[in-house]
Amino acid sequence: MENHPLKAIIFSLLLALTIRGGSATRILNEDEEVLAVPTIAPVLPTVTPPGAIAPVAAASTVVGLATPDHPFTFFLHDILGGSNPSTRAVTGIVTNPAVNGQVPFAKPNGAVLPINNGVPTDNANSAVINNNNVPFLTGLSGNTQNVIQNNGNNNVVNGGGFGFPALNAAQLPSGSALQKLMFGTLTAFDDELTEGHELGSGLVGKAQGFYVASSEDGSSQTMVFTAMFESGGYVDSLCFFGVHRMAVSESQLAIMGGTGKFVNAKGFATVKTFPAANQHNTDGVETLLEITVSILLKYSSAALECRFGSFMFGKKNFVSFPFAFYINFWAAMAGIGGFEAVLVFKISSMNSSVMFSDNLSLEGMEGVVSVIPNEKKQLLTTRSWDFMGFPQEVKRVGAESNIIVGMLDTGIWPESDSFSDDGFGPPPSKWNGTCQSSSNFTCNNKIIGAKYYRIGGNFPPGDFQSPRDSEGHGSHTSSTAAGRLVSNASLFGLAPGTARGAVPSARIAVYKICWSDGCNTADILAAFDDAIADGVDLISLSVGGFIPLNYFDDVIAIGAFHSMKNGILTSNSAGNSGPSSASIKNFSPWSLSVAASTIDRKFVTKVMLGNNMIYEGISINTFDLNSMYPLIYGGDAPNTTAGYDGSESRYCYPGSLNTTLVNGTIVLCDQLHDGTSTLQAGAIGTVMQGDRFKDVAFLFPLSASYMTPQKGSQVSLYINSTSNPTANIAKSIERKDKLAPFVVSFSSRGPNPITTDILKPDLTAPGVDILAAWSEATTATGSEGDTRVVPYNIISGTSMSCPHAAGAAAYVKSFNPEWSPAAIKSALMTTASPMSVETNSDAEFAYGAGHIDPVKAANPGLVYDIREADYVTFLCGQGYSNKSLSLVTGDNSTTCTKANNGTVWDLNMPSFALSTQSSTAPITRVFHRTVTNFGSPVSVYQATVVPPPGLEVRVDPSVLTFKSLGQKQSFVVTVNGTISKYVLSGSLVWDDGVYQVRSPIVASLN
Repeated sequence: MENHPLKAIIFSLLLALTIRGGSATRILNEDEEVLAVPTIAPVLPTVTPPGAIAPVAAASTVVGLATPDHPFTFFLHDILGGSNPSTRAVTGIVTNPAVNGQVPFAKPNGAVLPINNGVPTDNANSAVINNNNVPFLTGLSGNTQNVIQNNGNNNVVNGGGFGFPALNAAQLPSGSALQKLMFGTLTAFDDELTEGHELGSGLVGKAQGFYVASSEDGSSQTMVFTAMFESGGYVDSLCFFGVHRMAVSESQLAIMGGTGKFVNAKGFATVKTFPAANQHNTDGVETLLEITVSILLKYSSAALECRFGSFMFGKKNFVSFPFAFYINFWAAMAGIGGFEAVLVFKISSMNSSVMFSDNLSLEGMEGVVSVIPNEKKQLLTTRSWDFMGFPQEVKRVGAESNIIVGMLDTGIWPESDSFSDDGFGPPPSKWNGTCQSSSNFTCNNKIIGAKYYRIGGNFPPGDFQSPRDSEGHGSHTSSTAAGRLVSNASLFGLAPGTARGAVPSARIAVYKICWSDGCNTADILAAFDDAIADGVDLISLSVGGFIPLNYFDDVIAIGAFHSMKNGILTSNSAGNSGPSSASIKNFSPWSLSVAASTIDRKFVTKVMLGNNMIYEGISINTFDLNSMYPLIYGGDAPNTTAGYDGSESRYCYPGSLNTTLVNGTIVLCDQLHDGTSTLQAGAIGTVMQGDRFKDVAFLFPLSASYMTPQKGSQVSLYINSTSNPTANIAKSIERKDKLAPFVVSFSSRGPNPITTDILKPDLTAPGVDILAAWSEATTATGSEGDTRVVPYNIISGTSMSCPHAAGAAAYVKSFNPEWSPAAIKSALMTTASPMSVETNSDAEFAYGAGHIDPVKAANPGLVYDIREADYVTFLCGQGYSNKSLSLVTGDNSTTCTKANNGTVWDLNMPSFALSTQSSTAPITRVFHRTVTNFGSPVSVYQATVVPPPGLEVRVDPSVLTFKSLGQKQSFVVTVNGTISKYVLSGSLVWDDGVYQVRSPIVASLN
C-alpha cells in the first residue's frame, strides 16, 4: 500500500486511491508511473497484534495439490554454439559472425574445433582464432581438441545415418574451465527442445531467443527466450527472462507469461549445470544446461507450485514425444489430476462462476463466465461537506438510520469516536450479515457487520487477522461516508472542527479486502458476494487496477454489475494516475466513477532563511522547530562511503546522504520524497523543490515544505552565498483557496478507455486534504521513525472522493429508498455543479458532469433510469456472446438479437458523449433518451442547449410535458458536425422553472 502522506495518490488499488504516501487491485496507487514522492509502501506494526484470530478461508472448495511422480526436465544444449550454427554471436569483437563468430559445438566422431560453417577444420593458431583471443570469443582454453572418439561399437541413433554416437557417462572426460564471453556480446539461438539430455531425446518444441554477456568479467548472461511447445498439436509458449550466472551451480529465470494455455503464467525456472562427468569435453562446463520449470498458482487457500517440467535445447535427432506431462498438467488444472487450481465464486446465487487463475485458459468450461488472474490492486484520502453546500443542519429523514453502507477497504478502527453507537438502536431488520469478531474486534449498533478476506492466508506481518484496520485507510473512508459527528477533531490543531460523514445515522458494514501489500481480486469479489447477500444499500470501493480491462475481465466491474442487479449502487474511485489521458481505473457504465477535486482550504508552510527571506511552500507540517538550524544542500552531502556522489544525494535517495554532515540540519532536496531518507540520516527537517503535485499537500515524518523550482533556486542561491546558512520551517497554516473546486492533478482522467462514447468519470467530489478518522495501530505517515499516533488524519486521493460520493448517494437513497442505482447516479450527475474549463483543461474528462451537490440530488426533478436489460442490450452491441451474458446475469433466456443489439448512444446515460478519429470528416450521432418525472406532478420542461463549438445539436421534442409523478417521456438528441479539438464541451438542460436537469455533451477527437 502507500505511505500515509501519499497513500491515496500513489495507491492506485483504488483502495490505494488515497494520497498517503498496492497485485491484485490497488488502493488507488499502482501501476502508475513511478513517482519521486513519498514512498507508497505502507508501514505497519511489525509485531503480530495480540489476540489475533485464525484466518477464515474464502467461500470456496479447494483440493490439495498432488505432487507429480517425477519432475520433467529439459536441457539446453550448446547454448554457446551450434553446428549450423543454430547459435550465432551477432555483436562484440567478432568481425565476421558467419565464419569466425562460431563457438564450440559437439561434433560426430573425429571432429576437430573450431568449426567453420559446420565443417570441421584444424586450427594451427591461424589468424582466425588463436590461443590469445579464444577465451574472449568462445571461453575455451584455446587448445583445440578432438571431440570424444567413440570407436566402440555403440549403436548410433535410430540405427545409423546421422553420424552421432550413443554415449554413456564413462566415455565422457571432465569438462573444461568456466566459459566466458566478452562483455556486451549478444548471441541469438534457435534450438529444439528435447525431453532429456541423451542423443535422440524426444522433441517437445523449439526455443528461440538471445543472451547477452551482461557482466564485465563475462561470467553472467542475461537470457531472453521463448519456449514454444508445438508437439501433438499444441501451440503454446512460455517466455523466460533473467540472468544465468555461470560461476554458480544454480540460477533462476523468471517466467514472464506466454501464449495459449500459458497466457497468464507466472513462476520461475531453475538453471543448473549438467554434471561435468556427463558433458562433452569441448562443450565446457556451462554449455549444457538443465532447466526445470515451476509455475506458481495462487488459486486456492495457499499458493500452489506445480513442477511443470523440463526440456532440452539442441540440434539433435528427435523421436516422437507425446508430451504426456503437458497433458497431465492441464488435466490436473481441470480437477482431474488431484487438485483444483481455481477459486470459484458464485455471486448472489447466480448460476455462473468466475474463476481466478494466474496462467490457465479455462474459459469454455461449463458454468465458467470468466477466468481472471488473481492479482493485487491498490487503495486511493472536514470542511469538505460544508464546501459542497451540505451543512451539518441539512434536512434529514428517519430512514437514514436504516441505510447500510458497505465499505470494502482495509477494515475499521472500532474504538474511534466516529463509530460510536451511543443512541443507536438495533440493526435494521433487513440486515442479514454477521460480525467476524475476535478478542481484538467487536461490532456494535453503528458497525453492524465486519468480515475479512485473505485468499491463501499468508497475512502480512503486523497486520491484524481480523476486520480491525492497521493501515488507517479504511477508517478514513468509512468515517467520510458515514461517520457520526465528532466535535473538536483536528490533526495537531490543523483543520479543526467537527468531523462527520454524509449520513451520520447510517450503519456501516465492513469488508476488509486490503492489507499492507494490496488487495487481491479474489477477495474483492468474495466481499461483493457477501455484501449483496448481507443486505447493504450502497458499496464504497476506493480500489482500482493497473490497466484498463474489458468489463467482464475486471472483478470490480463484475461485482458492481451484480450489485446493480440487486439494487445496490457501487461508488468507485477514478484512480490516482492523472493527469494522463484515459488513465481512469474504474469506468463501467453501471458504477459511479468519482474524480477528486479540491476544497476551499489549503495548507501552506513557510521557510525562513538566515538572510531574513521567507519562501512559501506546501505541506501538512505539524512540527514547530521554533529556532534556526543549519541548512545544507543534499548534493553537498553525499554518502561517499556507500558509493554515492552529489548527483544522487541531491535527490535525497535512501542511503545517499552523509549522516555526519546531515545530522541536525535542514536538507534541501531536488525532488519531492517522503522524508524518510532525510529523517533516517539525522536531519531535523527538509525543504524540497519540484514541479509535480503542486496542488496537494503531503504529511511527512519530519518538518518539511515543498516548493516550486523557482523558490527552491532562491534557497540554493542563499546556501551558496554564505559559509553558515541557516533556516527554519514553520508549522503549516490554513489559507483559503479561491480557485476551488478544481480537479487535482493526480486524479485519473477520461476518456473511457474501453467505451469512449460513455463519459467517464461521472462526477467529482472532494479528495484533497480531507480530515477523517484514523487507525491508532499505525502512525500519521506510517513511515519508519514517525511516532505520531493520531485519531484523525489529513490525506488526499480519489480514495477520499469515492466515500464522499457514496455518502451522498446514501443521503439520496434515504429520501428515495425505492430508486434504482441508475436513478441515484442520474440524480447526482444532473444536479452536479458545472465546473470551469479555465481551471480544468481536460474539461469533462477531468470532472464528468461536475462537482457533486448532495442536497440538490435528493430532489432532482427528472431522472435517467437504466435497468439490467438495458445494460445487456448495451453489452450485446459491444460484442459479448450469448453464453457469457447468460452466465453472468444468471438468466438463460438472455440472448443477443437484432432487437436488443443496441448502440452505445442508446444507453440511457445522463450524459452524451461522441468521438471520432478525424478532425475533418463530419459525423452524426443520434442519442435516444427517456426521463422519469420525480419533480412536480404537473410540469412542462423546456430544453436549453449549449452546443459544443463547431457542432449542431437538435433535441426532438424540445418540450416535455408531464401530468403525473413517475411518468416517462422520451426524446432524441442529434449531433452533427466536425470535431476539431481533443475535447469540446456543451450541455443540455431540461428546465421547468423549478428544476434544472443538466447533462453534459462532450465531443472528443481521439
